[in-house]
Amino acid sequence: MKVLGTKFNVNNYDASDSQVVLVQGSVELKTANNDRVRMKPSELVSLQEGSFAEKRAVDTDEYICWMQGMINLDGESVESVAQRLSHYYGVTILFDDEMVAERFYGKLMLSDHVNETLRAIETMTQTRIKVHGDTIYLVKK
Repeated sequence: MKVLGTKFNVNNYDASDSQVVLVQGSVELKTANNDRVRMKPSELVSLQEGSFAEKRAVDTDEYICWMQGMINLDGESVESVAQRLSHYYGVTILFDDEMVAERFYGKLMLSDHVNETLRAIETMTQTRIKVHGDTIYLVKK
């Protein structure tokens, strides 16, 4: 990646898939397969398996709000929320198969401790939290 601007966010939770969202300035991406993509503000670029996959316009607030200690949940899937919180807190969060179709809405404040954040999820959804060893499960009530 060649940074030509100043504000961007990179999601690289999975070694094979990455996303870059440009907030301000300019960024040029070069993939492992030598694809080159120049980005403008409010664009998201997805990379899969070392190749350019997609470029589209986005609302950058959705991608950088975690820096202010919150996540905007505008119909986000339980899988996405579990993945984001797992990476943010460095814990394993899984969900019940009955929750696959669940969508979360609202603003979720990210506290210093995962338990406080999960209690907020319990309050705003029909979910309860179960802890088994080092794994946290989201279960439908």
